Amino acid sequence: MMRTLFLRLCWLIPLAMLAANALAWLRYGTDFPFFDDWRAYATGDIESFSPSRLFQVVNNTMSPVGFALDTLAQRWLDGNTVAYQLLSMLVVLGGLLWLQWKLLEWSVASALVRAVAFAFTVFMLQSSSYWGEQNLAYHQALPLLFLLAALYAVLVSRLQPWALAGVVAALALLAGFSYISGAVATVVMGVILLLRVRWGGGDQALKSRVWRSALVLVSVGGLTTAIQFYATRLVGGSDRSEAFPVRWPYHPDFWVYMLGKVGRSAGNAFQNASVELAFACALSALLIFVLLAFGKRLIARDDVTIDRLSYVLLPVAGAVLVYLCLVSFGRAGFRDDSIQSLRDVFLFAYQRFHFFWLTLLFPWAVAALLLMARSKRQAISAGHVPRIDVVVACAVLGLGAWLAGARGVFDVATYYQQGAQTRAATIRCMSEQLGSGQPIMCPEFALPGWTDWTPAYLHARQIGASFTKYFPLTPHEAPRQWLFHDVPGAQAGVNWHDAKALGGGWRRGESDPQLTIESDEAAPYARCRMLDLRVRLKSEQPSTAQVFYRLPGAEGFSESLSVTKTVAASAQAPVELRFLIESTQGFAPVLRIDPVQGDIRFIVEDVRLACSLQGP
Repeated sequence: MMRTLFLRLCWLIPLAMLAANALAWLRYGTDFPFFDDWRAYATGDIESFSPSRLFQVVNNTMSPVGFALDTLAQRWLDGNTVAYQLLSMLVVLGGLLWLQWKLLEWSVASALVRAVAFAFTVFMLQSSSYWGEQNLAYHQALPLLFLLAALYAVLVSRLQPWALAGVVAALALLAGFSYISGAVATVVMGVILLLRVRWGGGDQALKSRVWRSALVLVSVGGLTTAIQFYATRLVGGSDRSEAFPVRWPYHPDFWVYMLGKVGRSAGNAFQNASVELAFACALSALLIFVLLAFGKRLIARDDVTIDRLSYVLLPVAGAVLVYLCLVSFGRAGFRDDSIQSLRDVFLFAYQRFHFFWLTLLFPWAVAALLLMARSKRQAISAGHVPRIDVVVACAVLGLGAWLAGARGVFDVATYYQQGAQTRAATIRCMSEQLGSGQPIMCPEFALPGWTDWTPAYLHARQIGASFTKYFPLTPHEAPRQWLFHDVPGAQAGVNWHDAKALGGGWRRGESDPQLTIESDEAAPYARCRMLDLRVRLKSEQPSTAQVFYRLPGAEGFSESLSVTKTVAASAQAPVELRFLIESTQGFAPVLRIDPVQGDIRFIVEDVRLACSLQGP
């Protein structure tokens, strides 16, 4: 009974962690684009499946698979950040959990070892990884999902050879075009599987199946790697990716940055930097020891209990290592000038989510450690687990649980809550600037080369992006520049019709009193997407004011292109009517204002017209 409860607890904890992430995101998530997510709105192609968008180079990689999923999310979910990230979280993290469990079932005979190893997936489920900020951040996790699925197809499924080759090729292609790291990792996994078949023991039928699939991985991975490197390193992208300073293995900060990623993979850093450095070194040494000991025993072929595990552990370890090398290569030098010392570089590595891949190695390293410890004693008998094995497994699990607790792995909600507070500041910033007639620029939008995010907002509004419903255009203080600001009289371009002058500025409406204001400068009106019209008037009787506008190139006014407001009786004190007129196509440089309807005495004391939202 206790054994059953223990085993169930080991696999329930990761599931609870996944649920906690989902609930925290639903509670604190904000439907608002973040940083790189604005780029596709700014370029106006977020709904496009065109090859130029899908295969564009951004952040030193091509991600056509991820961009295609982003396009689907925009079309089907209106780009709703909360919904999109929830779905990607459940599919990717849930898929990785399921695949790891199925692969553990196949490769590890001991239920105890399987359960304890699976419990270490909690490090993969810590917050502050690919979810909570950019929608597109999870693109970097897609290769892991596809590559583990390929291992599942090769090792667990019963697909026929021809079908297996097709499935593995498709998954390798998806991994390679999800991110540049996926392309390189596909090659590395294929090569390691080939070496495993060549030097390791085991079932010949399985080795034959793995050999054929590994050749497919190497072939497809080699193709996508060549394409990725050609596009990113030789041709380059339209963004800042080609300008990234790189670090090679002969640079000390290459290794120090990588060491920081190793430490960060086990949770948040300890307060003392020296203690954290020692911890990262110890964790690195432990992982290296486990892998070297495992490889030595595999080559010696004196331990049948680890044969199957080697088909998963070694490819995963190779993929993680090459990923860490790529991250250090591209990111260790991409830092502020104030970060110079190796200590600062080490701590700098803790700021980003590139630790995620390494967390996938933890369950397999734990499984290898426990299996090697058990087989060395040769104390396993059918249907019986020696007490010492239970003690060792519980000790490893307890150490992992203590480490996860001490380093904040189980504290899921805080990260999402802090993110919500940060987003609230950006939302206030944008709300204050939107509709002011000035460029929109908040600290969160500080991408190189972009100085005004008004076009991004306009495109999002035009296609009905879900976040725009929280950002209606509202009246602001008077802008600095007016298109028209005067008492309408005998100025050029100002004409009255059906409004008899009575003296003192008063007029009496006849059949249809009208005021037309026309400008000889069409460009400001054509670029404008929101006109702010303010009319101050007095009227002896209640009435209705109506404003007509035209689109560029249109002739005549129509009721469909007009807005109305009620005019209260106000013969003594003037009232101000405020019209916000929106057009995604811009405006013709002419407006018609009907201050009142019919035979009513009125006076228009002032008319002010400005553009609240400029387009490109």
